[in-house]
Amino acid sequence: MNEQTKTTELDLPPDDLLEEAAECLKVMGHPMRLKMVSILMQGEFAVHEIAELCGTTANQACEHLRLLKSYRYLSSQRRGRTVYYKIVSPRLPRLINCITTSLGS
Repeated sequence: MNEQTKTTELDLPPDDLLEEAAECLKVMGHPMRLKMVSILMQGEFAVHEIAELCGTTANQACEHLRLLKSYRYLSSQRRGRTVYYKIVSPRLPRLINCITTSLGS
């Protein structure tokens, strides 16, 4: 069997899907962001709550949250002086569940 035949017989995801997956994995490739998404999978939280649960400062939490929001994984809403975040991408919980399941958590 030649290379062309092997490639056409394989069931491979489309390249654009693989590129999107790689980009998501790069963005999520930080323990703090993984923890934040795990927290947000349980509901909507204020920045200061996320920071406290992650053991970091509000400023550091904001940087991570802004990055996740810039990729449209999260949304935010200001209520008074407090900003609340929630997950809007259905892929993130599936990714976290896949990671925790495969690692035996």
